[in-house]
Amino acid sequence: MASNINLNNVVLTNPDNNFNPYNDETPLPVQISGNTTEQYTDQVKIGSVAARSMYASDTAPILDDNARPGWSFVKSATGHSWMNLSTGNLWTQSTGSTDNFDEVDLGDVAKYRRVQATPGTFINWWVPTTDVDWEIFNTKPVLGDTPGATATIDLVTGVIVINGGGQVFTPSQVPTILAAAEKINWFYYGPGNTYTTFGNVKSLSSLITIDVYNNRQNLPFFVVYTKPTGVNDYSWYKSSILYQLNPGENIQLGEGIQAWSGIRPKKQSNLRQVEFNIKSIHTLGNNVDIEELYSIAIHTDSASANTRLLVRQLGFDLQYGQNKIERRINLI
Repeated sequence: MASNINLNNVVLTNPDNNFNPYNDETPLPVQISGNTTEQYTDQVKIGSVAARSMYASDTAPILDDNARPGWSFVKSATGHSWMNLSTGNLWTQSTGSTDNFDEVDLGDVAKYRRVQATPGTFINWWVPTTDVDWEIFNTKPVLGDTPGATATIDLVTGVIVINGGGQVFTPSQVPTILAAAEKINWFYYGPGNTYTTFGNVKSLSSLITIDVYNNRQNLPFFVVYTKPTGVNDYSWYKSSILYQLNPGENIQLGEGIQAWSGIRPKKQSNLRQVEFNIKSIHTLGNNVDIEELYSIAIHTDSASANTRLLVRQLGFDLQYGQNKIERRINLI
């Protein structure tokens, strides 16, 4: 019988040292979120790969010296809440000008638009990154854009301080807080015994069902990470390559689909193939194709107010000359 569970701060691990990570026979089911899956288990077998925790937070990995090649890194977590800035209108700056926040012309990333009321000549876009932290963009942002400034809000008073600038925004009343959304960070690739680069990655795929689609923030997306070298690393990774849903693709709520990126993979069962090939590359290097492959993940957006999806299978195709590896990792 289906059961809904609370995934707040759940980390999937392998507590049994005798558990065989290389047995393909009977993968155990796991609920990610929503109401369409069956159950959750604290020992999850993903195809021939045992699930193991890599992350202590959504953004900073802890690399385990005992992590062995071929293991997958998995975390399910709850996204952050944020203050509804529009409920604090009218805001007064320390400079004397006044501002309103609205939800007009936001695009797919921003949560609020700040419009200066007096003297009325300034607009920017705000994105929450934690319960109290915000990124500020002077043009309507898309995923991967670099903010022009950051700010911190006091959850008790609602007062906003621009970091490094000293500007202070005081609300007419303390804004309300919007509840956190569930998110997932599923890392499903671990290095093998063959040197592999991003150029070897030909396809990504996942069998998923999406139960809520109000905007692009409700949708999952793929990210490929390359291995840091200590020189021109973008973050804890060397580079990241992100794949989102193509414009014009049709998502039917509750329909099982095969999401794919890169080169179209083999069709899985009778599921319709839906293309996720809007590609964004975040790098400080010159050629991501020759960078060593570090991990592959499917994520959801922590800024989404309502994420409901089921992930049944994750996959990737690697090409080494004439040799091809096709992995299909069954979660359910």
